[in-house]
Amino acid sequence: MLGLVMVLSASSVVSLQDSTSHSPYTVFKKQLLFVLIGSVVFWLGLRIPLKKMRQAAAPALTICIGLLMAVLVIGTTHYGARSWFTIGPLSFQPIEVAKLALALWGAHVLVQKKTVLHQYRHLLVPVVPVALLIFALVMMQPDLGGTVTLIIVLFSLLWFAGAP
Repeated sequence: MLGLVMVLSASSVVSLQDSTSHSPYTVFKKQLLFVLIGSVVFWLGLRIPLKKMRQAAAPALTICIGLLMAVLVIGTTHYGARSWFTIGPLSFQPIEVAKLALALWGAHVLVQKKTVLHQYRHLLVPVVPVALLIFALVMMQPDLGGTVTLIIVLFSLLWFAGAP
């Protein structure tokens, strides 16, 4: 809710100045729609059994790495970064899905290795090399903000897994 208030506060004047819309709520309504869609997806995600999530983690990460490679070749450039897929009026960044995929896959791997996490090689392999590959693909776009977010995801994984 706080984010929506901030969007409304920051975008109302720009929305009024836009010649196509004469409402201060244009950007706010669009953002509200995304919040509603996200809330429904979140609610549905809570109902997915953990076993199915863990089974889907590796294929999801593989698909995300493929999308991160593909965006470098066939993606569109916005604001100096080739990090978007644009299909008609819709566009999305594969980095957003990669954040979730890395978190799910990393958690799955670290839970499987829980008994040997006190050894650095088990703690760091394969999670850190795969994360570094994703970081490199995102930096090639270039997207520093996305890379920093992924680093936070990696550190959070290691922290919650009890890494020394």
